[in-house]
Amino acid sequence: MRSRVELFEKIRRDRRLDQLSIRELADRHGVHRRTVRQALAAAVPPPRQAYPVRPRPAIDPWVTVIDAWLIGDKDAPRKQRHTARRVWQRLVAEHQATLAEVTVSRYVARRRVELGLLTHEVSIPQAHLAGAEAEVDFGEFYSTIAGVVVKCWMFVMRLSHSGKAFHIAFGTQAQEAFLEGHVLAFEYFGGVAGRIRTDYVARHIIGVLCPAVLCARPPENPAGVAVMARVRAHNEIDGKTIASCPCCRKGSCRHAGEVLREARNG
Repeated sequence: MRSRVELFEKIRRDRRLDQLSIRELADRHGVHRRTVRQALAAAVPPPRQAYPVRPRPAIDPWVTVIDAWLIGDKDAPRKQRHTARRVWQRLVAEHQATLAEVTVSRYVARRRVELGLLTHEVSIPQAHLAGAEAEVDFGEFYSTIAGVVVKCWMFVMRLSHSGKAFHIAFGTQAQEAFLEGHVLAFEYFGGVAGRIRTDYVARHIIGVLCPAVLCARPPENPAGVAVMARVRAHNEIDGKTIASCPCCRKGSCRHAGEVLREARNG
C-alpha cells in the first residue's frame, strides 16, 4: 500500500515529465482531482482533518471512577485485579449506573493499553565468573584494500565476564584460520576460558573441534568409529569426562548478540 507522500511524488513527477492535465493525472492514479491539486500545490500532503471527540453519554460519567480502579490494580495481586465484568458490576451496584456490560468491556480493554497495564518490561541479568566463559563468532565482511573490495572474515572472541574482546581478520574461512584465531585470542588474553560458546560453526570445523564422542553425535563415516576409542581415552580420566561440547549439545547454545554484531560489522 503506497503512502500519500509517494502518491504526491508520482503525481508531481508525471506532471513534470508528461505534462498531463489534472483530469488525466486523476485517472492515471485513481484519485480525486482535489487530491491532484493538493499534490501540485505542495510536495508534502496536508495534515488530516482533526475531528472533535464524539461524546459518550453512557461511559463518560464513570471514566474517572474506572480509571482509578484500573490504576489501583497496579499494586494489587493478580487474582484481585478488576476484570471488565467486575468493573461493570461495581458501577451498577455502587453507583447505580445504567449502561451495557459490553460498553464497559470495550472501554476497559482500550484503557488498559493506553495506561500501559498490559506490558511489563522484564530484565534477566546475566552473571559470569571471571574467565569461565567466552563467546566466539566468525562472520564475513567486505574491506577496501589497495582500492579493491575484498571479502574477508572477522574472528571475534569476547569474554562474557568483562566484555573484553579480541578481533582479527582473515582472508579465508578455513579451519586453519578459525583455529589460529583461537590461539591468537588465548595469547592476547593470557589464558584460556573455561568454556567457549560459538554462535555458528560450520560442520567441517565442528568435526575437528568436537569429535562425535564429545557431543554424542554418531560418526558420519566408518573411519570415525576407529577414532572414537582414541578420542575417548584422551577425553576421560578414571571414567570422568574432562571435556564437553557446549556448541553442539542440544539446548545449550545461545545467541551472542554483541559478538555477532561485531563480526558482521567488521
